[in-house]
Amino acid sequence: MRTPIRISSLLLHRLLFFLVAGSLLGGCSAGVTPRQMEMDPEITYGLREQKLLFEKRMEFDQLKEDFLLTRDPVFLAKMNGTMERTEKDIDKAQAFLDLQPPYHRGIAKVRRQTAETALRQGEQHLCEMLLVTSELHLLHGDPTAARASLEKLDNRFVGDSFLQYREKAALLLMELKKEG
Repeated sequence: MRTPIRISSLLLHRLLFFLVAGSLLGGCSAGVTPRQMEMDPEITYGLREQKLLFEKRMEFDQLKEDFLLTRDPVFLAKMNGTMERTEKDIDKAQAFLDLQPPYHRGIAKVRRQTAETALRQGEQHLCEMLLVTSELHLLHGDPTAARASLEKLDNRFVGDSFLQYREKAALLLMELKKEG
């Protein structure tokens, strides 16, 4: 039986407020009114993607806690499923960003910023999920699954913004090679 997510609704509302407030402030600096932003379907979609990715991260954290309490491999499998769904959402966010023209003013700027935020947030969450899952696999005796997660992280995420995750993955891969 799965326990409900243990996060206060106040914390969730605060986090969502900061996501929305950041987008609204970005829109105001671009000369777009909050009403225009609320009515724009592309901005609304970007904000919805941000919220969805945040909820997936919360679900992952809950599954991790459940696994650490019970050591039941079912939770690891569910964590992998959550990561796969997150990866699909990142691909959708990337496709959505690719549709946004690179304008630097007005509502197009806000649309692009919202899409970029959703993509960055999702990529960061997925990197962290891959690292956590690989560490759990290492601790509980499945080096093949750990290696697969680490190689996925190393191959998919290229660039300076992922350097810290890739370095950690490289250290864990070296540890795997020493053991195996």
